Amino acid sequence: MKTTQEPRQKHSRHRGLTQAEVEASRQKYGLNLLTPPKRSPWWKLWL
Repeated sequence: MKTTQEPRQKHSRHRGLTQAEVEASRQKYGLNLLTPPKRSPWWKLWL
């Protein structure tokens, strides 16, 4: 499966992104957070 790729960002592999690039990326893609998996309530585990 081939996906479309965004144009490469201009950044240094050693320095990383500038603060402006980070903010622009967060506005476009959101925060880099994972949603925790849903857990069963403790009382269901006990039954």
